[in-house]
Amino acid sequence: MKKFTLAFPAAIVSILAITSFSSNAQILFSNGALVHVTQGAIVQVNGGFQDDNLINGGQGIVTNDGDMTVTSNGAWPGNIHISNTATLQGNGKYHLDQDWINDAIFLDGNSTVDMYGNLKELITSNNATVTTFDTLMMRGTGTAMNRRKQQTLDANVDHALILNDRVLFTAGHTMFITTPTLSAVTNNTTYNSEGFVSSIATGSLSRVTNANSMYYFPVGADSVVTRYRKIQLTPAAANNDTYTVRLANNDATNDGDSIGLHDTSFCKLNPLFYHKINRTAGADNADIDVFYDPSADGIWNMLGQWNTPTANQWNNLGAVTYTPSAPYSDVLKANWADFSNDPYILGEHKPTAPSLTGGPYCASGTGTFTATGDSGSYIWTVPAGDTILSGNGTGSIVVQGSVPGNITVFNQLTGCSSSLSSTTITLIPSPTAGFDTASNTSSNGVYSNTYQFTDTSKPAPITSWYWTFGDGDTANIADPGYTFEAGTYQVTETVTNAQGCKASKTETLTVKEGIFIPNVFTPNGDGQNDVFLISAVGVKVFSIEIFNRWGEKVFTSTSPQISWDGRTTAGLKASDGNYYYILTATSYSGKDWSTHGYLQLISGN
Repeated sequence: MKKFTLAFPAAIVSILAITSFSSNAQILFSNGALVHVTQGAIVQVNGGFQDDNLINGGQGIVTNDGDMTVTSNGAWPGNIHISNTATLQGNGKYHLDQDWINDAIFLDGNSTVDMYGNLKELITSNNATVTTFDTLMMRGTGTAMNRRKQQTLDANVDHALILNDRVLFTAGHTMFITTPTLSAVTNNTTYNSEGFVSSIATGSLSRVTNANSMYYFPVGADSVVTRYRKIQLTPAAANNDTYTVRLANNDATNDGDSIGLHDTSFCKLNPLFYHKINRTAGADNADIDVFYDPSADGIWNMLGQWNTPTANQWNNLGAVTYTPSAPYSDVLKANWADFSNDPYILGEHKPTAPSLTGGPYCASGTGTFTATGDSGSYIWTVPAGDTILSGNGTGSIVVQGSVPGNITVFNQLTGCSSSLSSTTITLIPSPTAGFDTASNTSSNGVYSNTYQFTDTSKPAPITSWYWTFGDGDTANIADPGYTFEAGTYQVTETVTNAQGCKASKTETLTVKEGIFIPNVFTPNGDGQNDVFLISAVGVKVFSIEIFNRWGEKVFTSTSPQISWDGRTTAGLKASDGNYYYILTATSYSGKDWSTHGYLQLISGN
């Protein structure tokens, strides 16, 4: 192996700020030298850097207060390797496009380690030495597995973890963020290009807290299906606590926590992923806010925890705040206290049984039934023989029928069904409408267009009536009278009983056109045939003249309803005897009813 030696073991090499130092060796060895890269100095190594202490008596201390870039060179990776009890220290920057290998001592100071390679990079050790970084930055353009920066053991960050759009894969290990600074973890938040921490098994992202403020855990997974599903935790008090979070990117059933086992408040649980959330130090409650992608994950509005309070099942955390949004919705559990078990899962609540109301309705009529509860689709059943006229699938239906029995309904929401609610149909007997019709011939003669309607509906009591006479006029009394023109009419009576049930009856009424002229009358005051009455229906033009036997005119009228009481135009009683009349009449249909003739007045006086 070729190597470039900076100095002899006891030598001191300073790379000043005004100096740009470049090495094209496959690996640059410190070889036990004391090396100081001063602030502002730049070191470029093409082929890897190894801080070691190979020569007896060497100190192997490299202090970097400047800017060191290590890149790969052909077959030689661009690693930074601290080995053989050597020390790497200082407040400078380290840029490497391959692995960080710490087998000795790294004193992070205020330094930044920038892992910018486009192939997968490791944070590792050959002897289980844990690195503590001040600022750890992830960059690169690699995709799929080459997007990863991977831990092979635990690691710490004292100041800032900058993920950008990369994946920090801790495997079964933990990245400990040891500063309680709220902004200690940052990432790119562009949808589908987020940076995140991915872990499996016992791995996690751990954060120390000391504020009653939101701490951000950008967790996700990049195997099988790539998911970014962050968690936000807000401790209830400004005390020293530590929380850990991991996204488990699989059905919890695979890990022994069957999603088929849950309390009755759940309809179903998320089969795609769940989270491991723990409080490893401290005693404060915390708000737990779980984010998910509704377009990829479905809709979830509950949170569950495995094994608390009932063993061997998922249990509802209780009231949560569900905030639908795009691209990420979230479910927030406020002030959660029980961190005794760490699996948490998104769930869909079982819709509550609807509250069902609906009054009795009339036999052969209609009734309205209303269900209230969770939004969703309402599934109704009615007795066989009854019909849902409208509203099926909604919270209100109109039913028609005469078959008693139960109406049932349940609510279906995103594939989850509530329990059934039911009510018994109470049928109220409807009334039977009826009426008698009589023309007023007693006062108007043989031809009459005035009719009297008499209600015969039953059973009593009938509380309201509504009549239509076929010509646009109506009435609202039990026994109306009505005068028609000649023609044919549909007369309808609608009655309502005390329970609001209605019934109707319709009859066809034909009013004939015509004139009837009597030939005798007896104006003697006995109430019978006291007037000379010409009854007429449908007459448009009408006039009559009546003469005595001497040719004197004793009465004249242009009224369509002629009624002569036997007195002259002077108001005197006419004498008994025969009288002559001349009638001029034309109907609306154009028929000429004009005629003349004799009538006899018999008063008995």
